[in-house]
Amino acid sequence: MPPSTENSLLEHRKAELQPAEFTPLHVIRTETVLSRLPIHNLAKRGKVDIHIVKKNARGELSLHWDISYSEKYGDARQLAYRLDTLIINRRIHEYGRPVPKAIYLGSLRSIAQELGLKRDTNKIKKALLQNAFAGISAYLHYTAADGTKKKLQGAFTRYEVWFYGDEFPDGSKSDAVYIVFHDRYREVLNSAEIRPLDYEYIKTLAPASHRFYELVSYKIYAAIKHQLAEAKMLYSEFCTFAPQQRYYAYDQVKKQMYKVHRSHLKSSYIQKMRAEATTDNDGRPDWVLYYIPGEKAYAEYKKFTGENIGLSNKPFHAEEREDPQGSAPDHSESTPCAMKAFLHRRLRDFPISPSGSKTCHKWDKTTSNLISISRL
Repeated sequence: MPPSTENSLLEHRKAELQPAEFTPLHVIRTETVLSRLPIHNLAKRGKVDIHIVKKNARGELSLHWDISYSEKYGDARQLAYRLDTLIINRRIHEYGRPVPKAIYLGSLRSIAQELGLKRDTNKIKKALLQNAFAGISAYLHYTAADGTKKKLQGAFTRYEVWFYGDEFPDGSKSDAVYIVFHDRYREVLNSAEIRPLDYEYIKTLAPASHRFYELVSYKIYAAIKHQLAEAKMLYSEFCTFAPQQRYYAYDQVKKQMYKVHRSHLKSSYIQKMRAEATTDNDGRPDWVLYYIPGEKAYAEYKKFTGENIGLSNKPFHAEEREDPQGSAPDHSESTPCAMKAFLHRRLRDFPISPSGSKTCHKWDKTTSNLISISRL
């Protein structure tokens, strides 16, 4: 347990973490349903059990997610993850909607070169098969891009792979590598809401830092949109959805997350972070991780939305923020109503101003700004 809940999770190394110059943003858009959930084992060694069950307040099942791997081809690990996120997601983005039943990936050699593996095509072929045979057992609900409510339930894989020389159902021969989407997965690709990411940035990230970016970017985006000083995420949430091994000793957590955060601090996607000790629902040690968005995060937001929200528009200092410690972070906590409730808690004592008057604060729904009112 850290000596103080205000201690930083990182050992700051100024020389190592000097912000790098921004590279031009190259936007890639991905679906927002299955990409939130873990499919790949990103640990370099050992097994990771991907099994998530969540229930709502009434005790009803709201999410079941279970991944199983092929004994023959092995776990879908870091290379399989890079194939999905850097190659296949990019092809899906380039094809646009509706996503066709089959898409062209290229030759094994060209795919290997894109991933910096030169001509090691055997690794690419094995990783493609690991992805193709990764079994998903799912039960979840989601809201489609058109606003309709949808349910995904069943056991399935996402796609099958056709290699050079394989025979298609019509008798023709494959001239490269293709993937053929299975119906359940393709429906999600064509119906779910999409969100932007910086493709050039993710190419520079190690798998764990890349996955962190996928997960925390939802919260960073919401924090900037609603002009919150910080985004937050539970350490246990990151470990569940990354997935990564979860530790219960602070020193191990600090070491693990330093490696994850390092690239994002160096790039100025995160300006600063801190950790606050808490416990999960079972009483086990956990930490709320708070992140102040950096210049790169604001640059992404401007690129993705066209809105210029600067660093100076944050309504209060990060160190003064009060947050409940027991609940998992959620986008619903970044709404103006939630902000209003938070400000009411924070400012209920009406601090005395230098002139002796009491100052209260009000959330202006029209302008989405915090305004001050002096009471005599």
